[in-house]
Amino acid sequence: GRLNDSGAGISLGVSARLTLDRCVVSDNVVQAGNSRGGAVFMHTNTILNVKDSVFSNNSAITYTGEASGGGIGTIYSQTTLDISGSAFLGNTASAPDNAYGGAIDSRGSAMIRNTTFSQNTASSVFGPALGGALLATGTTDLFNITVTGNSAHEGSGLWIGGLNTVLANSIVAGNTGDDIARKLGETLT
Repeated sequence: GRLNDSGAGISLGVSARLTLDRCVVSDNVVQAGNSRGGAVFMHTNTILNVKDSVFSNNSAITYTGEASGGGIGTIYSQTTLDISGSAFLGNTASAPDNAYGGAIDSRGSAMIRNTTFSQNTASSVFGPALGGALLATGTTDLFNITVTGNSAHEGSGLWIGGLNTVLANSIVAGNTGDDIARKLGETLT
């Protein structure tokens, strides 16, 4: 789908719950002043479970504001994202000023397991482009993930800004630029 608002494929309303199981979510484009969630946008108090699914070629694009989450995006800290056995391929967040999370912009809690991120991009002309695959600012647990071939100005693979982030048994390599970046003062265990 194509939409001039947030969440071209799916927009989860306040307090919504959704499970995507063995789904292909592809070729969605959100194009607005502030474009968030090319495929899925999560409003406050939402829960999204993604199992054995593929997000490919989704885009959050803007020519005037900021873009975030080519695949999945949120600007709210009261969200829960649980992803397992999935792939995020070729998703894009693109803006002239600020672009966050080519595949996923997660501001709430996130648990991501057994998932691949490849060829995702966060790009901007004048401002920061953070997290080619994933920008995470909430509590984030990353287990058995592969992050390769992604690009951004900072954190071409992962950009971590949360106080509690765990990365274990994972491959984060071969991204354009730095594989992992984090907010000054944040720790990654």
